Amino acid sequence: MKNNDTITLPAPVENLLPATTPINTATETAYVPVDGGFTGAIALVMPNDDVYCQPAAFKDLGNYKYLDIDVCREALRAMLARATNAGHRVVAVYEQMPITPLFGAKNNYINGQNNEFWRVLITLEKVPHLAVNPQKWQKHVFKGVRGSNTKAKAEFVRKQRFPRFQPNGFSKSELEGINDALCIALWARESAK
Repeated sequence: MKNNDTITLPAPVENLLPATTPINTATETAYVPVDGGFTGAIALVMPNDDVYCQPAAFKDLGNYKYLDIDVCREALRAMLARATNAGHRVVAVYEQMPITPLFGAKNNYINGQNNEFWRVLITLEKVPHLAVNPQKWQKHVFKGVRGSNTKAKAEFVRKQRFPRFQPNGFSKSELEGINDALCIALWARESAK
């Protein structure tokens, strides 16, 4: 090396960001809650309480049903795009059913399969996410709500907390999944800080 050559040192690694890493300057969080069963739903709850939702899509093969990856992925992507285009950061939260001996082997297997379906789908979209079991979000969201029917409680909470949301065109079972998804979003917003 000659005396007049200059040496350029690389910048410290901790100060470099890959060129493809967006810098998230969003200050408000939108939630994408998922009630993951066949009668479940996926929703988007914006910071101003605007709600967008879709019942879970599945394929029925007669003696076997499975969640439809193409329809569910498109619903998730559409909700993520709506939130990020509005300048919000997004956190997904899905209901993770625990293994319960009373449900039997077949239902526990299906619940586990559906849990993993949503976990993998959300992970592939690179969305920060949380999992919550039903007892945890119900204990928090249903505090002070009378009765033992969790579906009725979820409907009551949805009507109280999201009065602008008018769920027209959904069947009773679809609406129950939507109600649960919205309650899951409330749990995430209020307690998963």
